[in-house]
Amino acid sequence: MNIIDNQLIYDSREVVLSKNETKLLYLLFTHPNQLVTREDIMATLWDNEMFVDKNTLAVTLTRLRNKVTEIGFSKYLQTVKGKGIKLSD
Repeated sequence: MNIIDNQLIYDSREVVLSKNETKLLYLLFTHPNQLVTREDIMATLWDNEMFVDKNTLAVTLTRLRNKVTEIGFSKYLQTVKGKGIKLSD
């Protein structure tokens, strides 16, 4: 994964990520096979959760999942409903 250029390269294919998508993937990569809670994600992506609509995280996750699906990487993202997400191998 290329954090500097906001890209995910997998199996010789690449996808351009937004700033928050990059932060989220970095968080997951630094906690492999561990559940990253919604609260941890919110704290990482936004400085002040009070001004973030509750659907904002869902939209960010959906956009990320759609992008990584294009390059075959989505199989590694495992959502735990109501809890968070983890990066599996």
